[in-house]
Amino acid sequence: MNKTTYLHFYLFLLLLPILFFPYSSKAQDFDYSKLKRYKNLTDIKQNPDSVFYIQMKHKGLKEIPPQVFACKNLIYLDLSFNKIKSIPPEIGKLTHLRVLNLGNNKINNISPEIKNCKELRTLILRFNELTQIPPEIGFLPKLVYLNLAGNYLNILPETMKNLQSQLKYLDMRVITLSRQEQADIEKMLPNTKIFFSQSCNCMK
Repeated sequence: MNKTTYLHFYLFLLLLPILFFPYSSKAQDFDYSKLKRYKNLTDIKQNPDSVFYIQMKHKGLKEIPPQVFACKNLIYLDLSFNKIKSIPPEIGKLTHLRVLNLGNNKINNISPEIKNCKELRTLILRFNELTQIPPEIGFLPKLVYLNLAGNYLNILPETMKNLQSQLKYLDMRVITLSRQEQADIEKMLPNTKIFFSQSCNCMK
């Protein structure tokens, strides 16, 4: 096995748990498998009040469809593997949302209105284009699992300290961080299980 092939194989092993296990079962407090999954906008528009679970992966979406925000009782939203670039202010309308999976998109902006999603337990933003996350994420009182893997972050807002008591898992793998940066995050969240890739000795 040559050096290039070995590198690709190592990277595959590193990504394997992130790609196929998007969030830990320990982070769940509800059996979402019993809910009907809506997978197209036509069905969603017919009776939005009865929509609790939306799963629209690999649809080539460039934005969160406006019809989604009419589903006031929505508790699970999975729009992963699309081309969505931002989380708009309308996200604040989904006050019953428990799981938000926007992994593998092109998100570079998150509206502060996400603070209104007070029931949010699981937030998956892995493999996007985020260089920062808004301080308002630190005011989500029930957040248990946060996946930021594969973004361009090296710092978290100070408000994340507010999550010390309830945030159980934080995934920051496939992010280039120095050991000091990792230590700062660990100090901020001493009760959280944090997943890092190997630290670097890089100067930033």
